[in-house]
Amino acid sequence: MRAINVLLAILVAVLIFVLGLEGGLRLIGLGPAKTLNRFDTQLGWSKVPDTSVARNHLDGETIQFEFNGSSLREDPDVHPDKLADDTTRIVFLGDSFVLGYAVNREDLFIDLLENRWNAEGRNVELLNTG
Repeated sequence: MRAINVLLAILVAVLIFVLGLEGGLRLIGLGPAKTLNRFDTQLGWSKVPDTSVARNHLDGETIQFEFNGSSLREDPDVHPDKLADDTTRIVFLGDSFVLGYAVNREDLFIDLLENRWNAEGRNVELLNTG
């Protein structure tokens, strides 16, 4: 019986130590990384609206993700329901390639294509829903 009590005391002490260590690490900013996604009961996984997260890429470059209020990797004033009358909107659906998981915003192929088409005189808005 004494051996069981000692074993339980050791387990409780280890548990308290681990919980205290995790709490201390979170207090000094070494907790879990901020996430891009949240679970949605209707959609499955969706992006967290109005959030900004930095991720380190494999080559050491820091990739900055900024999502607007509509959970899109777009400018803050871009919303699915707002569109000027003379503008053509093209919606890009896709995975991490469309989202641009490995590149910063200025290097997204969607933004590069939109800038090129607008420079040619086309009045288009490309919407990134990756």
